[in-house]
Amino acid sequence: MHNQELVKYVETLVKVERRISVKILRHLIEIEKRRIHLDMGYASLFVFLTKHLKYSEGSAYRRIEAMKLLRDVPDLGNKIAVGSISVTVAAEVSRLVKIKKIKNKETKQKLINLFSNKNKKEVEEEIAKIAPKAAKKEKLISINSEESHLEVTVSKELRKKLEKLKALLSHKNPSLKMSGVLEVMADIALKQLEKRTSPEIARASNNPKKSRYIPAKTKRIIFQRAKHQCEFTAQDKRCESKHFLEIDHKHSYSHGGGNETQNLQLLCRQHNQRKAEIEHGRQI
Repeated sequence: MHNQELVKYVETLVKVERRISVKILRHLIEIEKRRIHLDMGYASLFVFLTKHLKYSEGSAYRRIEAMKLLRDVPDLGNKIAVGSISVTVAAEVSRLVKIKKIKNKETKQKLINLFSNKNKKEVEEEIAKIAPKAAKKEKLISINSEESHLEVTVSKELRKKLEKLKALLSHKNPSLKMSGVLEVMADIALKQLEKRTSPEIARASNNPKKSRYIPAKTKRIIFQRAKHQCEFTAQDKRCESKHFLEIDHKHSYSHGGGNETQNLQLLCRQHNQRKAEIEHGRQI
């Protein structure tokens, strides 16, 4: 293959790649609409993309943000297909829309037009002018198996609190770094929060009075039994979410289910909502 033929061939592949990117975004819209990822045991579309489709975290984030913008402004698909705007830039526009709380579709379209035919650096510079706070991103990057790099922007008030805490701790550890301060804060917070769900020696009653109220003792047992993880399982795959956990009645309370421990399970908020949608019906 001659040089010119090789370049032409690659150009053709790039055009195909862009069209495929748009198709992927449109199919992701449909997957989210149908809640397919939840039924497969993934607590969020992000987890579905990283765990099931094997995207990197950054790639998954960009596609989800671009998907959200495409859902509101269908013309974005044409711009991505012809190469006037990339998925990466579309994700940046979507992030700006979220931060500025822009609801109007015409305004979103204007932003897309504004950022068309610009690279990521040019877009970031424009965003910094429009919304300075939007330019400040949080980053958590793994350095090795033992360490990670955290980059955040904090307010003046939070900085004062961190410095004060560091000073109070310095008598025990004069060389304490800010990472050490964060670790102390995390230890204290976790200790307090885990008290609410720590195991109890006493067993919860299996014959509680008929009431929606679930005793704290019972809640602690449910959390411990589930090991602080969503218990939704699909095709032998258990949801890995440990965030926004809620206690759910397997046999719903409205249909006569009680608060016996065997009728209770721990679900993440997304799977709890999905269960309610299935039980009470939801139009797709």
